[in-house]
Amino acid sequence: MKYGFIGTGNMGGAIARSVCKAVGGSQVLLANRTIAKAEKLAGELGCNFGTNQEAADCDYVFLGV
Repeated sequence: MKYGFIGTGNMGGAIARSVCKAVGGSQVLLANRTIAKAEKLAGELGCNFGTNQEAADCDYVFLGV
């Protein structure tokens, strides 16, 4: 299963942290309007980052916008 996050602000980031702890970072993809923000959080959590389209193609999608 792949988990995609569109929006990595306060709410999206908090949920992404919980999901990464539960399933592991390799199954999580973060996307944000500002790619640097998604890249930074992905580095902290050990998960992947990409575009909104890549996140939308995941099995589960969380919208934090």
